[in-house]
Amino acid sequence: TDNLIDVIRSDVRRRGLKIHPFSGPLEPGKLMSFLQRGIPVFWHLSSTNAFHAFSLEHTHQRNTIQSRDAWAEYVQKISSELHFQKNDTRKHMNLIIGYNPDTDEICYTDSWGISYKERWAPRVLAEQVSYGEFFVIDF
Repeated sequence: TDNLIDVIRSDVRRRGLKIHPFSGPLEPGKLMSFLQRGIPVFWHLSSTNAFHAFSLEHTHQRNTIQSRDAWAEYVQKISSELHFQKNDTRKHMNLIIGYNPDTDEICYTDSWGISYKERWAPRVLAEQVSYGEFFVIDF
């Protein structure tokens, strides 16, 4: 992932743009300050098999919800029950492209193909696999 970040930095500079790194937790206000302006947030995470499988299933279930209130309650419940561990051999970079404040979920995309273009995870659970390193590209 470090090499990927270096390549992105080089390409961004060559185009006359700037990368703005920041670190810390997946703070909703910070995320929204970029996302509301249409700026995706690069997110450094541990893409473990367990978190990957969970987010795929979570996204599938999310797409079939009948009640938003019931879904928000479900997200709150699983956020307190599940736990994921980081694995430093599974470092990866995703783009956070959305945030739902009603359910406290992040929406992110991946470079692994069409099946991974939109995935959702509770922010609290995503925080467990996050390395707390982010950056945005200033347009």
